This record gives sequence, structure tokens and C-alpha cells, in this order.
Amino acid sequence: MDASDRGFTDPARGHRLSEGNDARYLLRFDSLFVEGRGLMFPCDAAGQVDLSGLSVRARDNYLRAQRVVGREYATPWVLREARMPRGS
Repeated sequence: MDASDRGFTDPARGHRLSEGNDARYLLRFDSLFVEGRGLMFPCDAAGQVDLSGLSVRARDNYLRAQRVVGREYATPWVLREARMPRGS
């Protein structure tokens, strides 16, 4: 299964999902060593994370994940959050 099968896009390559009014996105850093493990942070469709909106712990984790891309984490991907239709 490749990244497109998982609903991810690669912000480094400029692929973007169509952005709806209530679309929400997550930036995911996948572990290079433990399959299925990773870190996720709220972001916009381009993968930009608002650091002021993160807790201190989340901000520290985000900044560390960025520093160790290629050593501990793969290049991050943007994931569009699945949303339940209103009124469900």
C-alpha cells in the first residue's frame, strides 16, 4: 500500500487535497523503526502547523520530530481527517 492508498499527500511535492469549509488536516511523522507508530499534529492543507496552538509538550515533540526526519521519522505526510456528517 502506498501513501495515496492511505489518503495522505506529500506537502514537499505540492500535492494538496481539496479543502472544504470544515476540512481538518493532520501532519503525520511515521516512525522509521516501528511500523504503525508515529506522531500527528493539527495543520492546514499545506502541512503548516500553528505552533502557538500546540501545548508545550506537543510543540517540543513537533520540533524534535522535524529535527530527526530521515533518522527516526520519515518525511511527514498530510492526512485529511475523516469527519462524521453533521446530524449523525
